[in-house]
Amino acid sequence: MNQKLRERLVGRTRILLRKTQGDFRIFLCLKRQEKSKKGN
Repeated sequence: MNQKLRERLVGRTRILLRKTQGDFRIFLCLKRQEKSKKGN
């Protein structure tokens, strides 16, 4: 595997990880909001 290809793959996976982390945070926030709504 040549260097440039590997760097491109690493960059892509990092972007994907960042995106999924953001989605996961949003998901957790929504879950918390739902719980607080049910509590009221």
